[in-house]
Amino acid sequence: MRLSVLMPTHERPETLRLAMASVRRQEFEDWELLVCGDGCGAETEAVMAEACRTDERIRWFPLPKAPGFGYANRNLVLQQARGELIGFAAHDNLVFTDHWARLVACFDDPDLALASSSAAWIDDAGRLIPTIFNLADRALRARFIATTHNRMPANAFVYRRALHDTVGMWDPTLDRRGDLDLWSRILRHAGEGAFCYLPVVSFLHFRGLWKAAAGIGDPQEEGVWPRLFAEPGRLPPALTLPVPSGVLPQQAAFERLHGPEGGRWQDEVRAACALALESNAWECEVAWMAERKAALKLEQTVARREAEIAELKQALRRRPTFWQRLAARLAGKPAGPS
Repeated sequence: MRLSVLMPTHERPETLRLAMASVRRQEFEDWELLVCGDGCGAETEAVMAEACRTDERIRWFPLPKAPGFGYANRNLVLQQARGELIGFAAHDNLVFTDHWARLVACFDDPDLALASSSAAWIDDAGRLIPTIFNLADRALRARFIATTHNRMPANAFVYRRALHDTVGMWDPTLDRRGDLDLWSRILRHAGEGAFCYLPVVSFLHFRGLWKAAAGIGDPQEEGVWPRLFAEPGRLPPALTLPVPSGVLPQQAAFERLHGPEGGRWQDEVRAACALALESNAWECEVAWMAERKAALKLEQTVARREAEIAELKQALRRRPTFWQRLAARLAGKPAGPS
C-alpha cells in the first residue's frame, strides 16, 4: 500500500463524516484511512460503523481518551499503518480531490523524506484566505525547523513511514504543537534537500473548536486581511463562500467542492488565493513604505533640532559670562554682546 492517512478524532461526528467523505473522493486511490478515536462517544461510533461498512479502506480504532490532544493514541494507531507513506487528515478539514495525488507524486524521488502543500483557511462566515507560510523560503524554513514558528496545518504534510524508526512518532509528553515537533525532527534528520514544498492550495482548513474556546484567532482576523475583506470588490469572489444560517461551513464547502461545478470552484479558489497573496503583499509593502517615510521624516526632524541646539550652544559659548562683562566694565572696555 502506498499511503496511510491518520485522522484523529474527538467528538466531532458532524464534521468527521464530511472529512472522511472528502478523503474517499480522492483521485489517488491507493490509501487507507486510520481513524484514531480519542475517547469518542456513541454518535461517533455510529458514524464510524457506517463508514467502515461503506469502504473497507477505512479502519476504526476506538481508544480511551489520552492526555492532551491524544498523541499517545496516535502512536498506537500508526503502529498499525500499512502504507509506505504517512499522511494526516484533521476531522474538521476538507481535502481537494487531487490533494494526495500531488503530494504522493513527490515521492517518486527516492531521496525525499517529507513533502507539503498549502492551505486555504476558512472561517465560520465562509471567508477563505491562503496560508502565508512558504516553506520554500529558507529563513522561514529555518524558524520552522527550530520549532519557533508555524502556520501550516498538519493536513499539508506527507512523509515516509520508515522515518519512525529513526526520528520516532508523536511526542506524547507535549501539550500541543506535536505536529510541528514531528515535522521538524524529520527535517533535521533528513536535511533540507529531502524536503519538497508544493506552493498550491490543496485543502481547506477550518478553525478548531479548541482554538475558539481558547480565544486563538485565525489569519482572517490578523494583519491586513480584515481591511481587504471589508473593501468591496478588493478580493476575488471565490474567496467568499455563502454559508446559510444553521449550516456548518464544512457542509457548505463540501457541497460546493463536490457539486456539479466542484472542479471549477477548486480551480477558482486556487487562482483567487494567488491573487489575494499579491494584494496582501502590496498592502504590506505600502504599509512598510508609509512607516519608512514617517521614520525618515522623524529622523530629519530630529537632525534639524539637533543642529539648532548645537548652533544655540555654540552661540552661548561665544557670549561673555556675567563676570567677564563685569570685569570689562570695571576696566572701561566694551563688554561685548549681552
